[in-house]
Amino acid sequence: MHHRASAAPFRCITKSRGVAACTKTPFTQTMDLENSFDNHIVAGHIHDMALIVLVVHCQIIPLLKEHAMRKSTIAAALFTIMPVLGAGSVLAADGPFTANVSLVTDYAYRGISQTDERPALQGGVDYAHDSGFYAGVWGTNVSWLRDAETTSSSGNSLELDVYGGYRTVFGALGLDVGLLQYYYPGDFDRSWRRDTGLSKPDTLEGYVGLSWEFLTFKYSHAFTDLFGTPGSDHSKYLDLTASHEVMPGLALSAHVGRQVVTGPADSYTDWKIGATKAVGDFTLGLHYVDTDLDDVDLAEERLILSLSRTF
Repeated sequence: MHHRASAAPFRCITKSRGVAACTKTPFTQTMDLENSFDNHIVAGHIHDMALIVLVVHCQIIPLLKEHAMRKSTIAAALFTIMPVLGAGSVLAADGPFTANVSLVTDYAYRGISQTDERPALQGGVDYAHDSGFYAGVWGTNVSWLRDAETTSSSGNSLELDVYGGYRTVFGALGLDVGLLQYYYPGDFDRSWRRDTGLSKPDTLEGYVGLSWEFLTFKYSHAFTDLFGTPGSDHSKYLDLTASHEVMPGLALSAHVGRQVVTGPADSYTDWKIGATKAVGDFTLGLHYVDTDLDDVDLAEERLILSLSRTF
């Protein structure tokens, strides 16, 4: 997002977002199950969750095997969460809460891989009030912090995004304002900072988004150092995205973004084009991602496949 925008909201220039070390877009109203849902609906959700687990077991886990030791903590946490998300979908089909789970072949944030071009398992929960206020949390496995380490170890393999804001409309124009906190659990002590050249990677951004028809523009502003890059507070990101449903269930999208990094790190431009296709209750995605960063392996052109489900 923020479903990471889908995004929407991201990491390593140095984090690759941060730019020094590695070169481096979520939802439940409580209801009475006996009065609101038939048994066959509940069974259908159980079947859907079983299918997701099967895909994870057969397709993603073998790809992650090489890093099984490092990923074990997050994998256990995410597998624990998945049944809860399935239950949430039963409890709140039409309520203020929604949830999402995704499998991607690479987690690219603002054009830069956060997982060393390896798969990621992601998921989140969002709450939206009728007044326009909303809040959510979203998580994913990452590796860019560990990739920046040589003699130290933070123990980090997880990114958690917590956000909240307000959405409203003025005629055909939509407005979205909010705050987004990126949190990376781990031990980022003095020896780690000396080893990587980074400060603590947790980052707070504020954002303002405008939407009209098929266009969306979003401005993000960092109130802290950008993902641990020293002296990079007040960095900015400009995001212009166009999306259009060309036929029922098939949507095309195009994005261009500009990451303006204060301090010594490089600013850069990223872009993405692709399509999503609804297949039953799931969404398949294929996107081409690239940046104008030179000699940065994690920012080179590539194709990313995704499989997602929203409850």
